[in-house]
Amino acid sequence: MARRRRKAVSFDAMVRFFLQRYKIPTKKDIAKLMARMDQLEELIETTTVQSRRSRISRVNAVKKAHLQIS
Repeated sequence: MARRRRKAVSFDAMVRFFLQRYKIPTKKDIAKLMARMDQLEELIETTTVQSRRSRISRVNAVKKAHLQIS
C-alpha cells in the first residue's frame, strides 16, 4: 500500500505556530501596546493639568472669600 504524501508546511506557518504556542508578542502586538500606552499617558497628563487648574482656582476662590470677609 502506498503512503499518502502530506502537505508541506511553510516556514511562515511554522513561525506563526511557535509565536502563538509560546505566546511571543509580535511587532503588531507591541505597536498596539505602545498606542494604548500613549493614550493612557495623554489621559493622565490632561487629568493632572485639569486637577491642578481646579485646585488653583479653588485656592484663589478661598483667598478672595477670605479677603472679602476681612
